[in-house]
Amino acid sequence: MSRKVNKSMLILATAFAFSASLIGCRSKESELKEDLYVWDNSTLIRTLPASTIIVFGKHAKVAEGNNSVLIIEKETLPLFKPEGREIMDLASGRNLLIELSAKDSLITPTYLGHSKIYREILGMTPRRGLNNLIPNESIQIKKLSKNRWKIISNLYDFEFDGEFFFANSRADSSSIKSHHKQLL
Repeated sequence: MSRKVNKSMLILATAFAFSASLIGCRSKESELKEDLYVWDNSTLIRTLPASTIIVFGKHAKVAEGNNSVLIIEKETLPLFKPEGREIMDLASGRNLLIELSAKDSLITPTYLGHSKIYREILGMTPRRGLNNLIPNESIQIKKLSKNRWKIISNLYDFEFDGEFFFANSRADSSSIKSHHKQLL
């Protein structure tokens, strides 16, 4: 009788393992289909001469002033509403706000001089709002002439290398659609 019980247990264990593997495969396959999203990534760059950044707690405002301000706005939006999600739940935005003082010639997170650098996070996160850069973050801003600055940024969310001219106000934008999988 113990042979019959052992044989029955072996058959049940094999059937259970096979069923579990099938369920696991279906779950992963459907998960992959649900996690494929199309995103619109847009960037807006604004140069504002004769301006200053005024900070109010975790928020900032650009006002008329004696310095130059560079704002880089990055926004990521889903192009469709996935099942069970609100579109704004998936939207995210980050801004890099830089105030450049004419008194400074080289600016880094560890040496700001009279200039300011902030990262603004728009979204539900503990770091939401306006934040100073962490001193070991990598961004270097060098004055080339009265109204021209070179910026080399290796910030994880703002990687770029460029020259910016502040003789007049200007705005440039770009939009890129990307297809990628995101685990939710």
